Amino acid sequence: PAQRARPFLAMNIVEPILFQAKFQPEAPALCAQGRDIVSYAKLVAQMNSVACRAMASGLKRGDIAALSIDDQLLHAAVILGLTQAGIVPVSVAMQKPPAGLKIDAVIANTAYPFATEARHLPVDATWIAGDRAPVQIAPAGSAAADEVCRIVLTSGTTGTPRAVALTHEIITVRAARFDYLTGNRLPKFLRVFIGIGLASSLGYYFLSYILGRGGTLFFQGESLDNTLRSFEMFGIEGMLTSPSTLAQLLGACDRYPSIELRLDSIISGGSMVPQPLFQRAVPRLCSNLVSTYGATETALVATASMHRIAHIPGAVGYVAPGARIEIVDENDCPVSAGTEGIVRVRSEFGVDRYIDDPIESAKVFRNDWFYPGDLGSLSADNLLIISGREYDVLNVGGAKLAAERLEAILASFQGISEAAVFVATSPRGVDEVWAAIVCREKFDPELLRAHCRRQIASHFVPDHLVTFEALPITATGKVDRQRLKQTIMASAQS
Repeated sequence: PAQRARPFLAMNIVEPILFQAKFQPEAPALCAQGRDIVSYAKLVAQMNSVACRAMASGLKRGDIAALSIDDQLLHAAVILGLTQAGIVPVSVAMQKPPAGLKIDAVIANTAYPFATEARHLPVDATWIAGDRAPVQIAPAGSAAADEVCRIVLTSGTTGTPRAVALTHEIITVRAARFDYLTGNRLPKFLRVFIGIGLASSLGYYFLSYILGRGGTLFFQGESLDNTLRSFEMFGIEGMLTSPSTLAQLLGACDRYPSIELRLDSIISGGSMVPQPLFQRAVPRLCSNLVSTYGATETALVATASMHRIAHIPGAVGYVAPGARIEIVDENDCPVSAGTEGIVRVRSEFGVDRYIDDPIESAKVFRNDWFYPGDLGSLSADNLLIISGREYDVLNVGGAKLAAERLEAILASFQGISEAAVFVATSPRGVDEVWAAIVCREKFDPELLRAHCRRQIASHFVPDHLVTFEALPITATGKVDRQRLKQTIMASAQS
């Protein structure tokens, strides 16, 4: 039979970046204000250096390298250099890799206590220094289409990391969808700030998307004020963020009111954008905030401008082309429009399994559908509304409430910018609701509780309120609920 023709997009993801280094070698590719500006020519030299160093250490095409690197400029160069050599990077961000994922080497500039059976290679600035001969791309062109070039760890539905394998073709096609999924502005941007880590799938797609077009990616600078000033100095047009990191950026803006930040667009992913956060962001940062919904397993499957959906609690976006979303009951039977149930997704851009994990794969990949673990509903015009997570449910004496519902209520109180809740059993054996909040001003705890009582049953009103300067977040920009609970409970017991 004739070989299937590949679309014109089928190529190794680093090929467009190498082309940009020839077309505009002095143009800036990566920047962290106060630390470094990396031109395309310099980036490609760094990639060559990384590839040579990795191969000299014994790594070869097809090997899997776990990256634990807290320097975003170095992290980006190592990801791309390994990809150029055909070595598969997986950014672990201090997560323990799944048992079924075979790690050949750990490349880290931080202490990484996992994958002890693998070689541990310390990485520093010498990995990107020097002027080495170009390393041949492995593989190039359409031959790269089906080859795995990136593994992303996703928390799946249980919070335990699962490994998703992505090929060059999947990444290229997913990144190309940004041209229409977020409106007509993003394709024109050349200067974008990434407020989430490269370990996240969205952060990684933007690395490929923006650099492949010859744009500039900006990362956090050496200090908070340097980071904020980079928006002014370089005319940054857009930002990729999560609600948690957006809230933290707005907090920084409050501390530096003299710095003027005006972006054209903000793209938010990872979780729902609370209406109070949207209302804060519009006058201070940007009038065009785009909500996105998706997963590493499916890519983006719903998006919308927050101006169109902010008034609808839980709304995350309209179902996008190439994706199908259904709401089903516990027997997998579709329910009518507006009825709450279990969300399932079918995507032309998705994967159908986790690496070497048939048990977990069978739970969430069923009959060509992916079950992300969300509860929600679909309106008659295909607007997806998320009401909670199947596993993020507060259970107090048998009564249940979605954690997101209480968090949204807390965040709607004057001055509160972030909130995260959980249930813990007291030494007396009583289920108690704990709430961690970030608040810009002093507040009366009893007024906050009264605010909650007007909207939910009294047994879900927080028994304990703990204030934070900022909530801990994961590499994907989501609130790290597990670490938050451990921190609070350890402090309560001391």
